[in-house]
Amino acid sequence: MRLFFFLSGFLFFSFPLFSKGYITPHPDHPFFVTADFRAIGQAPFRSSRFRHSHATYADSSDGLYYTLFINPRNSLSFELSYSYLKFDWDQNPRFREGIYNYGDVSLSWISTAWEKWLWIITNGVTV
Repeated sequence: MRLFFFLSGFLFFSFPLFSKGYITPHPDHPFFVTADFRAIGQAPFRSSRFRHSHATYADSSDGLYYTLFINPRNSLSFELSYSYLKFDWDQNPRFREGIYNYGDVSLSWISTAWEKWLWIITNGVTV
C-alpha cells in the first residue's frame, strides 16, 4: 500500500521535479526546447520476500516553450510539454499499471520589473 501512495504522490508532484527552472530566453530566439530521459534497468530486490523479482524505471520529459516579449522587462511564455513515467515491477502485488503519460499546457507571465527580483506567475493544465 505504501508503494501505491508513493507512486501516486510522485505522479502528482513529478512535474516540478522534471522542470529545469526558468531560463532567460533572448529576444532573437524566442523558442526553447527541453528533453530529459532517465532509465534504470532490472534492479533486483534484496528482500527475501521478493528474491526473484526485479523492477525497471524510466522517465522522460519533453517541452516546447515560446516567449513573447512585451517589453525588455516583461514577457509571456507559452509551454507545451509531455512527460512519461514507467515503473515496471514484474511481481508487484499492489497494482498492475506501470506506464503513465501526461501532458501540460501553460501560460506564464515573467517580469523583472523590480531590480534583483524575478516574478513568474503561471497558470496551466495537466492531463
